[in-house]
Amino acid sequence: MKRSSDFTPTTTPSKIATWTLHGDVTPERKRGPPILLKASPTKQIQKRSAYSREFIKTYVFFDLECTGLIKNEDTRNLHARAFNKAEEHYNVLNNLCIETRKDELPYITEMSFMAISSEKFDELKAERQKDITWNIENPGSEKPLAKFIPTCTHTRQINPTMMSETEWNSYERFRLAGGKVAHNAIKYDLRVIYGELQRNEVLEEFGIPQDIYFIDSYWMAREIEDTIVKELATVCKYIKFPKVKIEEVDESERVVIDDSVEEIVQNDEPKETDHPANILDWEKFSASLKKRIRRDGFVRTGAGSWTYKHTNNKFSLPVLYEDLVGGKYTAHYAQQDTEALMHVCLSYGNDFTRYANNSASALPF
Repeated sequence: MKRSSDFTPTTTPSKIATWTLHGDVTPERKRGPPILLKASPTKQIQKRSAYSREFIKTYVFFDLECTGLIKNEDTRNLHARAFNKAEEHYNVLNNLCIETRKDELPYITEMSFMAISSEKFDELKAERQKDITWNIENPGSEKPLAKFIPTCTHTRQINPTMMSETEWNSYERFRLAGGKVAHNAIKYDLRVIYGELQRNEVLEEFGIPQDIYFIDSYWMAREIEDTIVKELATVCKYIKFPKVKIEEVDESERVVIDDSVEEIVQNDEPKETDHPANILDWEKFSASLKKRIRRDGFVRTGAGSWTYKHTNNKFSLPVLYEDLVGGKYTAHYAQQDTEALMHVCLSYGNDFTRYANNSASALPF
């Protein structure tokens, strides 16, 4: 039995349905208008505008498990592309879809989509912020954050027809061995989805609804935290921080009475320090940023002079989950990763919804 603080999925792998190839379409399903697609995903008869969205009505979180990575990525010079600007995400994704051949893209072996209305998400978001604040103020009596979330969930495990039983078993061993968990839709997931839609001629037959938009959760987290980091660095640049008296017990003030007892000897005067964290108004920080902005991120540059660096913070899904939600992250399936991503976004609270409403981009295919 797992501890309450551990991340536990709401479904087991045995309850994941298998994919049915060439299944009959139910009569109730309405097909979209045929769309002629050629080499470029932008060559649609009706192209969406990247700037016509309204506030988000429904959030759909998703994750994929695939047969491998995208081939020949080293030739595309990804590190030089401006992924960090939300207004450029549409163009970046479009160009990557055009540049990538179908035979360079892996096949999906498992996919999970979890949808939740924005109204319900906002309710859970407010509850989450209260719980995070409680946990910060009451160490040792923390409330579990990874509670069950009611969503409309669709999860499929797919066995690509080109994989033999031996290849599938090898893939399963590789996947269960664990590794880095990414959540980068532009560089990976959305391109893989585009490739699968092309292979199965779904775009030509059904098209994509006009009101579908995307954000990249990796760049969402970076944007939220980089914004405050830049502000902190600017404040540090133009302020000479005064020394503030604080009550603190130093290790040198501990006196050993015998082998098992220590007595703490307090100095007559409190210590003085000019550390910026002592004068910040932490109440103006969101609950999630209180957990991610670290005291050791402030670096002294001179007498009374400081700067802030965020280089020690990582943005992989396991790190974000353990920092913002808590508990050990041991996910191995697409639905587990999808649930974890939704919990991370809930913990970011208003910062997440503000980013989604301001930065969501239309799909270029």
